[in-house]
Amino acid sequence: MSAIRRLAWRLAGAAMAPVRYRKWPNPYDRFRRLPGADKLGAKSVSGSGKRVLLLPLRVTSTSNLVEGVIGAALKLDGHQVFALLDGGVLRYSDNATVGKSWPVANALSVYEQHQFCRTFGVEPCYYSDLLDSRRVAHTLKEIGGARTYDELMESQYRGIPLGRHANSSVMRYLRQETVNVPENVELLRHFLETALKTAMAVESLVQAKQITHAFMSHGIYSTWGAAMDMLILEGVQVGVWGRGYIGGNPIFGRNQSYLAEAIEESIADVREYMAPYDVDQAFLDSYFAAKAKPGSGVDVVSYYETQQNSAAEFAAGLREGFDGLISIFPNIPWDGTMFAASAYTRSLREFAGKVVFAAKQFPRLRFVVRCHPAERHREGNNSRETFSSFFSEADRRIANLKIIESDASTSSYDLFPVTDAALIFGTSMGTELVLRDIPVIQTGKNELVNKGVLFEVASDAELVDLLNKVQAGTLSLSEDMRANARDYAYYFIKLCHVQDDMIEIDRYRFVQYKFDAVDSLGGDSLPSCDAIKKFALGETKKCINPYVERRPI
Repeated sequence: MSAIRRLAWRLAGAAMAPVRYRKWPNPYDRFRRLPGADKLGAKSVSGSGKRVLLLPLRVTSTSNLVEGVIGAALKLDGHQVFALLDGGVLRYSDNATVGKSWPVANALSVYEQHQFCRTFGVEPCYYSDLLDSRRVAHTLKEIGGARTYDELMESQYRGIPLGRHANSSVMRYLRQETVNVPENVELLRHFLETALKTAMAVESLVQAKQITHAFMSHGIYSTWGAAMDMLILEGVQVGVWGRGYIGGNPIFGRNQSYLAEAIEESIADVREYMAPYDVDQAFLDSYFAAKAKPGSGVDVVSYYETQQNSAAEFAAGLREGFDGLISIFPNIPWDGTMFAASAYTRSLREFAGKVVFAAKQFPRLRFVVRCHPAERHREGNNSRETFSSFFSEADRRIANLKIIESDASTSSYDLFPVTDAALIFGTSMGTELVLRDIPVIQTGKNELVNKGVLFEVASDAELVDLLNKVQAGTLSLSEDMRANARDYAYYFIKLCHVQDDMIEIDRYRFVQYKFDAVDSLGGDSLPSCDAIKKFALGETKKCINPYVERRPI
């Protein structure tokens, strides 16, 4: 019955696929036209190489092509490659958000799951073939019988925090960080079921196929997060990837999301990886200069398409009459909270409260909030919260607090020249600010934690102490902080983002393959492809961009 349902969904998706690809090339068709694609076949060869599991789960061409290409490359090198797929059985998953049509998304996903395996020659393994429905129902009744949101959040399976993974999925699904409310209990329960099914499917597959290594995206949410934890529990080495914002190039984490790994790394770790390289200061200067220009294209997404001549003048006027100006650059609610939350500041809503607290404590300082420009797009995507929405009318009447909305012509860069210090929760702008000699006070977490770059605070008292120094004009960066920022910027931008020599994209959409024949994926003819394969197989601890020139020995 499961196979028949899967076929029905696939046929429906096949009918919709021409609409999806009416403006963009079909990556599966393009790959199958390449010379040598017919060598891959659909089945893994028994007894050869390592046994590698890919986890696209719910396939989309924007999210899973790297896994497919790497899977094909590993197979060409003699390894057995499997793919875990939901086959359309997950009613709630992490490739859908509120307001989108589940039947349409599901049909297209099942169709592309079939295309993924057929194209890249990996062996499909479906949830329905791996799960015992009675065992799932019994376990779900045991762990999901709680009544409140907080109780469900504590749900575990073999020590895996299914409730926490499900909670992150609710945030993603609703696109808001405030989800711990009674009306979301059933939604959390649905995602808890997704997390449990995923964990149990991985558990069964690893044992049945004797999986040794896994390569997957995200490393978070009810699907990939639960899957990753189970893989680690079963002793499988996991390589996690995502597309970074710098050129849309891949970036990696070992046994965790690359975002989590960046937070955990220390400046000593950075120096260890940087040892064979010299910092190219000219590159950094060029990159950050281009990044500040609207539509420059150095990042895969540019939020500022035009520049207003009056914006800088407006920004300069904000500081008049005050002893100093604090610029606040927040994340997007829900998206930022997942990784940036700290013991001191657990959410962006709390961060907004600390901004209000600080503004009231320091009336002689001007506090300027520049809401994230992406929020203007999120509004049209059924987002229910923006950072601006966390400020009450009473907050907005505070004389020294100015909130610049997401669609304003004044950019973050317009504020830099008049900023005495920045106050952040978890933004990626920290390095850039420090390199412009602007002290950064951090209340949450981002990749600069433990790097000796930021003024990290863990209490209101520490925050007040630093703001007193801003008001007195004594808060400044040390030479070590500047040096650490420079080294980390080069490390993160140039070394961690691996130049993609496999796939050309435009704002994350497939354009074309960068190789002319499938045989190019085997061996080491494509340096980045080879580096990713070695990382996926656990041969390297860190996936470093091979196109960066090493210091001569």
